[in-house]
Amino acid sequence: YSVSSVAEHDTVRLDTLSRVSQNMILSGLILCLVSQHIKLSDLILSRVSQHMILSDLILSRVSQNMILSGLMLSRVSQHMILSGLILSRVSQHMILSGLILSRVTQNMILSDLIL
Repeated sequence: YSVSSVAEHDTVRLDTLSRVSQNMILSGLILCLVSQHIKLSDLILSRVSQHMILSDLILSRVSQNMILSGLMLSRVSQHMILSGLILSRVSQHMILSGLILSRVTQNMILSDLIL
C-alpha cells in the first residue's frame, strides 16, 4: 500500500465513521421526537378521559335534575288535584247554602201567607 492510498482509505473510514455518528445522532433525535409524541399522546388521552369523566358527571347531574323536575311536577299535579277537590267541595257547599237559602225564603213566603 502506498501512503496516499492509506490516507485515502483512512479518509473514507473517517467519512464513514462521521456518517455513522451523524446517523446515530439523527436516530437519537428521531427517538427523542417519538418519545415526545408518545408523551403528548398520553397527555391528550389523559385529557380526553378527564373530559369523558366530566361529561359523565354532567350527564348524571342532568339526569338528577330531570328526576327532581319530575318529582316537582308530580307534586304540583298532586297540589292541583287537591285544589280541584277543595274547589269541588266549596262549590258543593255553595250549592247546599243556596238550597238552604231557597228553603228559608220558601218558609218566609209560607209564613207571610199564613199571616
